[in-house]
Amino acid sequence: MKLRALGRAEEAIETQHLVVAHFRKVGDEHFLAIGTSNLGSALVAARRFAEAAPGRHPLPPGL
Repeated sequence: MKLRALGRAEEAIETQHLVVAHFRKVGDEHFLAIGTSNLGSALVAARRFAEAAPGRHPLPPGL
């Protein structure tokens, strides 16, 4: 993802939220999966781990 590579993780997150919403609306499961994966990568890049893996165990302190 270009925005994430440029260090613009927050902008990448906003964009991927729009992408996911679009493909969910049109019912394209293939691109929905890709968009969801890209969203998760952007969230991790922004160190927003709880949002990237909801319902998972928290990471050890310091990560």
